[in-house]
Amino acid sequence: MYELSQDWPSESFYPLFRERIRWREWWDGSGYPAKLRGATIPLSARIVAVADVIDALCTVRPYKLAWSKIEVLEYLQNRSGSQFDPVIINVVIRHWDEFPFEEDVFLQMEVT
Repeated sequence: MYELSQDWPSESFYPLFRERIRWREWWDGSGYPAKLRGATIPLSARIVAVADVIDALCTVRPYKLAWSKIEVLEYLQNRSGSQFDPVIINVVIRHWDEFPFEEDVFLQMEVT
């Protein structure tokens, strides 16, 4: 088992943590915690923001069914330039058919 030292998290962890918490920032500056906008949001946070939403929407959660692949794509397209970096959304759209969606499995599962 991995044990954390008494001085964890180390100072080397902080830059990664600072970037990671920025994934709630929106491209147009209306996100949080710092209301960053555009390229001032770290690239890693912009990527994680898109990945997190894709995961959240196309998987079953205790409170919702999975969205269809088409619904997720439309959601991303509608928020390109406001919630999400449009360059990242363009890359996602270009490679959309390569994403391993298991729509049939997700849509057949019931929320309990």
